[in-house]
Amino acid sequence: YAHQGGTIPVFPISFSLPEDLFVRAVPQKTKYFSSIMPGNGSTYLHNLEDYKAEYGRSYFAVTRKKAGWDCLRHVEVIALGAVPYVPDLQFLPPKTMVFYPRALLEEA
Repeated sequence: YAHQGGTIPVFPISFSLPEDLFVRAVPQKTKYFSSIMPGNGSTYLHNLEDYKAEYGRSYFAVTRKKAGWDCLRHVEVIALGAVPYVPDLQFLPPKTMVFYPRALLEEA
């Protein structure tokens, strides 16, 4: 990071969740994509158990950049047993989301 003629080292950070919020085994899948669509409030589930179940029964869940590239939703999707599908992943800056399996996300 350039600042006043010099550089300041910038180190990556990431979101995380406590281990006990991760499913112990991948749940049985009944649908390919979650019906929850970020940015479309009509698809949101406001009951926590329904929210968790929706991601759990889905192979994939759409997630995308909103306020920034790294967000808690990506981690929630993984924690609940689904694979994040990031439609705009090709625009992800190189030193962003460095702790995510980017190659696997691109493959998905």
